[in-house]
Amino acid sequence: MRLRTYYTCAILIPLAVFAAVAAAGGDDGSSTLGLGPGATVRWLYPRAAIRELIAYAAVSAWLLWTLHQRTMAEFQQAVWRAPLLLVAIHLLFPLAVVMANGLVRRVAAEQGGRIVLRLLVRLLLGFGYVTLTEWARRRLALRDPSGVGG
Repeated sequence: MRLRTYYTCAILIPLAVFAAVAAAGGDDGSSTLGLGPGATVRWLYPRAAIRELIAYAAVSAWLLWTLHQRTMAEFQQAVWRAPLLLVAIHLLFPLAVVMANGLVRRVAAEQGGRIVLRLLVRLLLGFGYVTLTEWARRRLALRDPSGVGG
């Protein structure tokens, strides 16, 4: 297996899982921000599975572009930035809703700890997945045909 093929699979597997969960409706439709139902909440803060799919789709598109347009060394640096980018995207979802509703202080006071905890869990899982992917790559002794990245 070529190294780029391995990384493409490693990027797309979580995307397929998130898509399957979103399609199956694998979570409830309630907002964790304590906001009632309405168009603003529905469009700016969709169900958790949809948020995960949107955020990871953006990160995976960036990673795939980097994988195929940059050197392997640049990609391997970028892959370690991906969990940070994912967390930044997840921060935008509640930020958009609370700003649209003018509830920044209330949501920060009531839900700030929960939001931070979720972001920390995403960061931990993201770096854990990158570590697992890199460990598996080394165990499989995959190398770039150019000799870089092994």
